[in-house]
Amino acid sequence: MESPQLFDDLQPAQLSDWSASEAYLQGVLIDHDTMPEVFLHHPTIENSRIDHTDFTKMQGERFEASDCVFSHCDFANVDLSEAAFYRVVFDQCRFVGTNLTQMYAANIAFVDCQMSLVWALEATFKTVDFLRCRLDGGEFSRAQKVKFTFTDCAIDGVGLLGFNLKDLDLSSCEFENLELDLERMRGLKVTDTQASFIAKRYLGLHVV
Repeated sequence: MESPQLFDDLQPAQLSDWSASEAYLQGVLIDHDTMPEVFLHHPTIENSRIDHTDFTKMQGERFEASDCVFSHCDFANVDLSEAAFYRVVFDQCRFVGTNLTQMYAANIAFVDCQMSLVWALEATFKTVDFLRCRLDGGEFSRAQKVKFTFTDCAIDGVGLLGFNLKDLDLSSCEFENLELDLERMRGLKVTDTQASFIAKRYLGLHVV
């Protein structure tokens, strides 16, 4: 994946610098901040670093971030449907119950993130990596992928209906149950133990 291109000299800023008339920030450092309760159309941030920041009161549409690093940020239960992310790293962030329906993500890494019950229906993933994330009960049905990985993730109960499973490697992940389309499983990579879970659920087989 392509790494974020952060500016060398980041200027301190706050999320309150986004306004209804000018919701754009570039080349900033935001640290230990809280999103105010204000509705924003197309809030955009570029070439920036955002640390220990609470977005849970965020209200708006078409959030966009490019060339950014978000570290220890909280997006739990936020509506980020139709968000667009380009060359972004989310490090140890919280997306529990977050709505990412129809998100567009290109060159994105989610690292050590808490993402249980995340809702990413019909999202588009172009070079997106999930590393050591907890995604139990998440929903990725009808999402489109070009390059997509789950590595050392907890994915029990994740919904992958209508998802192209060819070459998807789940062998390093933890799960006992997934929502899959039987006819789309060709090319899915799993361990022997994982294969027995899938065979029991979808084929009624008891592997001994």
